[in-house]
Amino acid sequence: MKNNKLSKILIVPIVSVIILLILSAVLLLKPLSHYEGAADSLSSKVGILLPEFPDHPQEGIYADNSLGDGTASIVTDSNTLSAGSYNITIYYLAESNMNTLTLTTGNNTHPIISGYEQVSIPASDLTGYSFAINSLTSLKDLSININYEGDGYIYVTGYSIQETRHLSKHILEGTFLILLIVNVVYIYLYKQNKAISHADATLDHAYTNVLPFFKTSKSFDIAAGILIIIGTLVRLIQLGYIPGWGGVAQDEAYAGYEAYSLLRYGIDSHGYHMPVYLEAWGSGMNALATYLEMPFIKFLGLNSVSIRIPHMMISIFMLGAFYGCCKLVRNESFGLIGLMVLAVSPWNIIASRWGLEANLLPAFMVFGTYFLLKAMQNKYYLYPSMICYGLSLYCYAAAWVVMPLIIGCSLLYLLIKKYIKPDKHFFISLLILAILAAPLLLFVLVNTDHLVEIVTPIMSVPRLTVFRSSEVALTPQVMLQNLSDMFNVLFVTQDDGLGVNAVPGYGLYYFVGPIFIVIGIIVSIYKIIKSVIVKKDILSLNTVFVVWFIWCLLHGCLVETDITRINVIYVPLTYLIAEGLYTILEGVCKIPSKKNMPVIITSALVAIMYTGLLASFELTYMSKAYNTDNVSHFDHGLSRCLMEAKMKNPEAIYINILYPMILFEDKTPAPNFVRTVVYKDVHAAFLEPESFEEYRLGDFTDTEPEEEAFYICKENDQAAISYFNEHGMTQKQYGTYILASFE
Repeated sequence: MKNNKLSKILIVPIVSVIILLILSAVLLLKPLSHYEGAADSLSSKVGILLPEFPDHPQEGIYADNSLGDGTASIVTDSNTLSAGSYNITIYYLAESNMNTLTLTTGNNTHPIISGYEQVSIPASDLTGYSFAINSLTSLKDLSININYEGDGYIYVTGYSIQETRHLSKHILEGTFLILLIVNVVYIYLYKQNKAISHADATLDHAYTNVLPFFKTSKSFDIAAGILIIIGTLVRLIQLGYIPGWGGVAQDEAYAGYEAYSLLRYGIDSHGYHMPVYLEAWGSGMNALATYLEMPFIKFLGLNSVSIRIPHMMISIFMLGAFYGCCKLVRNESFGLIGLMVLAVSPWNIIASRWGLEANLLPAFMVFGTYFLLKAMQNKYYLYPSMICYGLSLYCYAAAWVVMPLIIGCSLLYLLIKKYIKPDKHFFISLLILAILAAPLLLFVLVNTDHLVEIVTPIMSVPRLTVFRSSEVALTPQVMLQNLSDMFNVLFVTQDDGLGVNAVPGYGLYYFVGPIFIVIGIIVSIYKIIKSVIVKKDILSLNTVFVVWFIWCLLHGCLVETDITRINVIYVPLTYLIAEGLYTILEGVCKIPSKKNMPVIITSALVAIMYTGLLASFELTYMSKAYNTDNVSHFDHGLSRCLMEAKMKNPEAIYINILYPMILFEDKTPAPNFVRTVVYKDVHAAFLEPESFEEYRLGDFTDTEPEEEAFYICKENDQAAISYFNEHGMTQKQYGTYILASFE
């Protein structure tokens, strides 16, 4: 018996050691690199390119500022520095009357001189101005700018770049720290924990019914069914038409086009077979939405309806799953309140009505959590839980940094409290999760220069033009600013100003949402403190959503805020709104009265309030005024322009709009696009084609018009319209686009 207990205690530490050993063997192989050279070296090992000043006797960068402020730059070639940490030293000489001198790289400013009369550092000296940089991917076209003000000059005579540690060491250290914390908490709680019976892990019906007009579980389920029907209607009505008057936005257009291309030609717009992550713009796009859209495109064709149906359906399934989650962690009353809040929430309604691939993340996280909670009653639910969690990784890469923490802590809590057992089903389900995550791990290793690109007829792991790891904040100042911006969006404005993510005046969860969230947070903090004092887990299964919320705060620190980037936090916030409402109704229940009249009246007022808010929101969201204001985000009218232009078999179609919309509406064959596309800069984070097939993209107003060509622009492109008028072209407007030619 003792040996059995000991094996249970040691299981997590043993697995942790195995993980660390495997990571060490894979990651700690590459030696540190060091580069140095003179500032006038035009072909150094790292490819630093500097201007030459032949008229000046001093070799190196020469910046003469006698005529005004300016900048001298050092620029590295593509793929120069692999992922890791570097110390860069710049050797220079500056004159006394330079007022200020700063060095910038990326978005970080490093002061070199301020207030010194003269600084002289010989190129042979190992001192100089040094600064550190950290990169999660290889540094491409690293720009080091020397900014100066006032009269004077500066010579930059040399440089040194010393790698201090690989990204692999950062990964290893971070993994070790997380595993250490997990093991300490696991062992401590394991020793302190007492066995919880199976009955404790199931729904407890001995609670205060804050909705007393529902007497049985069946009545709650009927009410839930009605709410789901209402939620379905507000998500389904005019699905392909609103938003965008039938047009599509650039992100959903690209996801839909990739689905169409993979379905019909077996390759995406970059020639990859079944990519685990789409290269798309060059810096990548999440793939799950594309694969989910493929069967609908197969039967309905490529259009706004076929690419939005899967998003709508998943949102409806999410309503049922969230209801189930709330029932399992509390009771039927709480489940119904949570369902009502989610069903009428503007953030969820808007996300369900257009095909932005990142909007799938909250739903798949809810699916995984629902099945995980169901696994308390039946261990076989662990399998669909891990499958849903695994698929959630393919929804939105920006949340990768916290998703393992949310999933891992939820599993750890249920293990510690013995709601689930570490048996063979548990470990097989974890293996399924690992298998689903493995392609994305390969993707990260490929794009951090640890592996080469993987291309097979079955699956592809593409190397992106730019791996957007730089979007993750690494400095305390930026993290605090991001956190501040997130709180502003979540609790003050409930809007990011983009137009398509929120309706002004209604926000994410109406004006009352933040009030109930604050109440929910206070109640949760109180339960946590009380749990510590009385040494009893009062928070219970609510811990799953509280931990989810806490890790989302970390996520908010790491990414720049807009409504989409932080979408993983909306589920725990919805849960906290339900917690706030439930707490109020629970308090009202304690008022002495006959026939529960206070709580009946209060709950009826809450229902009336949310009904009114939903009705008002729907009228505004479906209105001509709102959709007209935001139709510019969609390609309303573009298909008609392309159809009319191509009927004339023109030599060229000049068009100044985003190319995914052209691909979507034209249904350009992927092999033709791959063969004919010419990009302005193949190393750009967001690729911009100059041309493909007969299309010529970009500003055409500085060229002579062609007699046999057609021209297309947005209705608000005044420069293009003036160009058409100046050359006497015939113009036709379709939706928000103008088609011009010499007909």
